[in-house]
Amino acid sequence: MADGLGENFVGSHFEKKWFSEYYIDSNNRAFLEHLAELDDSLDKIYKTLFQQLEDYKERTPVESHLDIFNATDVIVKRWLSHTRFICRKAIKEYKDELWVEVYNEAMKWCDWKIVQIDTRHGLNYISDTAQLRKIEVPVPLSTALPQVSDEPELTQRERVLIRCYKQQPAISRGQEGYQDYMTYARAGDRCSYPGDSDRKAKSLIRSIQKVLPYLTDAEKEQAVNEIDTIQAKFRNQL
Repeated sequence: MADGLGENFVGSHFEKKWFSEYYIDSNNRAFLEHLAELDDSLDKIYKTLFQQLEDYKERTPVESHLDIFNATDVIVKRWLSHTRFICRKAIKEYKDELWVEVYNEAMKWCDWKIVQIDTRHGLNYISDTAQLRKIEVPVPLSTALPQVSDEPELTQRERVLIRCYKQQPAISRGQEGYQDYMTYARAGDRCSYPGDSDRKAKSLIRSIQKVLPYLTDAEKEQAVNEIDTIQAKFRNQL
């Protein structure tokens, strides 16, 4: 089943099938079953998704009037968003814990790639703007960040937050920090975690503030934006 499915998903007219509602409805189950058959190896799951993504990029024409770099990223984000859609849709159909983990890992991979694209465009925009305005960006005396292993006072949650902001490999089931990772893996998860609890909001904000020294400027900007989002929900309480 896996071999035939692989050929089906990366075969001719892949992009036309992918964006048809009929194709999603009839094939999302097979696609996710294929992921689940990969011996629980996250590397294999990511490799499968990456291969589909690369094939889609090659088969999708880029209009001549668009900048190739930007147009390619638009195509990639469209594919990633659609992959998240079929995973989220299938989660509602399956209750088995193994299946749910497979879907979540696939969605985390898509989120990670989307953040990479958005971050790259943001950095390019800042660089281009600085060049146009002839702004001299000061070079720091030292770019070395403190090592997480050198700070014994960090809690497990804070170590996991650093891992998430740095987009390091996912923590697998059974490994230390797995539950925290599942809670804070995505920006949306972190911002929605407090729910209606101002106590949880204050605690999470303190943890995010504590990890800021371990982050690069781009990672730090993401963390600060999340703090602002959480604080906005509790503006009268925090």
